[in-house]
Amino acid sequence: MLLSENTDMSEAVRLAQSADGEESIGVLGEKTLHSALKYYFCMDRSHHEIKFKGYVADILIERENEKPLIVEIQTRQTFRLARKLNAYADSADVIVVLPMLAEKQLMWVEKDTGELIKGGKTTRPKNIYHALKEIYSIRDCIKSDNVSIYIPFIKGTEYRKLDGYGENKKRGSTRLDIVPEKIIGITKLETRDDYARLVPFAEGEQFGTKEFAKAAKISAADSRYAMLALSAVGVISECGKEGRRKLWTLAKQ
Repeated sequence: MLLSENTDMSEAVRLAQSADGEESIGVLGEKTLHSALKYYFCMDRSHHEIKFKGYVADILIERENEKPLIVEIQTRQTFRLARKLNAYADSADVIVVLPMLAEKQLMWVEKDTGELIKGGKTTRPKNIYHALKEIYSIRDCIKSDNVSIYIPFIKGTEYRKLDGYGENKKRGSTRLDIVPEKIIGITKLETRDDYARLVPFAEGEQFGTKEFAKAAKISAADSRYAMLALSAVGVISECGKEGRRKLWTLAKQ
């Protein structure tokens, strides 16, 4: 079944770990998260890892009298998807899934013994505007009508090895895996209006990166990328300057 969004996440994790022949923490960063999301969106494993246009799609469904539907799950380094999406071009409808960790429990793995040590919970949860920063790296691809973005907000556990530096060996430590527990909600960006609803300003208001960062509760650096992503899909546009500072406003439809 495709896009089975009512799937229980614990069942998706079980299927993912069983398929990989594992019942323990993965050794590659975010492996469990990526694999579990494939089962969350498509329980039928026969649709996973299908060759298409010189690449391997995470999920591919052939549809009668329609283009194939492809789902690509990218847990990090979204820019790596650009070539793949360009290859798919107009040959398929594509959903790009970009998970965001909204609630995270940290677990430390002792380097020598494998002992698990419970850490803290996230104090800076990811929001939709952090996702826009990732979307910016594939900004040329999302202009296509056949590309949609799904952003599931995840509650889960991140496992890190105590192999870093400093007194507690946590700085620069290795991330082992992210195991999702629950999807809190999914934001779907399928149309221009979906992106327009993310602009935290009313029509006619002018704003810069500083104002956007404050309204979106992100850093100024992340704000710049988020605004450039919104500009790429045509929902905001430059409207002047205040000194050396660029000003933006909602773009006219």
